[in-house]
Amino acid sequence: MPPPPAPLLKGSCLCSKTSFTSTTYPLRLTHCHCIPCRKLSGGPFTTWADFPSSAITWTPSTTSTSSTTATSATPSTNDAPKTPTSTNNGAPTLRRSSQIATHGFCESCGSTVSMQYDVEPEVLGLAARLIDGDFDQGDAAEVLNGLPQKHIFLREKAG
Repeated sequence: MPPPPAPLLKGSCLCSKTSFTSTTYPLRLTHCHCIPCRKLSGGPFTTWADFPSSAITWTPSTTSTSSTTATSATPSTNDAPKTPTSTNNGAPTLRRSSQIATHGFCESCGSTVSMQYDVEPEVLGLAARLIDGDFDQGDAAEVLNGLPQKHIFLREKAG
């Protein structure tokens, strides 16, 4: 059996307890203006680096760069299911955030980590801000800036 491909990049949440490696560069950047993404990010949109799901490996972390801890929040009253799904080995906790997607977040620091649409299970969006700048080839910003980009849910755009 051949060895697995070497990771090309890695990233993590604020406290590093939810972390990942990827064997490919992102396929594209998606700037999502939907209401759940705006609320989760605290900004006018969230930028997702979209990867083939099979390229991502969640990696356990034994160290933490922050003592930030999550606190429980009051559940929303909208109709979308909100049941968190805990995972192990550095993976995010998954929460059904809308009728069409599931978001992942770090149980420890609360960072929004991932987004996956029901209709596109072969693609996993990772919050682009979590990607570390230690690419094997080239500068991280150069690689990300060269990717195809798209803006979605513009009808829900802020302002």
